[in-house]
Amino acid sequence: MPAETETPEPSESSPVDYASSAELFAVQRLGRKQSLFYQRFDNTAEAMRFAVEDMPAGAANIVLETEFGRYDAAAIAKIYGADEFPLARRAFAPGAVPK
Repeated sequence: MPAETETPEPSESSPVDYASSAELFAVQRLGRKQSLFYQRFDNTAEAMRFAVEDMPAGAANIVLETEFGRYDAAAIAKIYGADEFPLARRAFAPGAVPK
């Protein structure tokens, strides 16, 4: 039986490949029930923007997986807020924190 390949964790110094495809996973809480949210994106930048700006209410344990690494919600938010992020960001009210 072949060994499973482990997805590497991105490091602070490794650049993000915004053009690579990505898969977004999260657990959605709907009252007492929970369901798995999944969506595939053609590029990582769109997936990150969706995770920050449009993720459904009640989503938790957000994970974005690409062929180059896996990002949790904190890493996604940090990359989304960086000057190097290639897409336009939605305007938020002053002091408001995106999800």
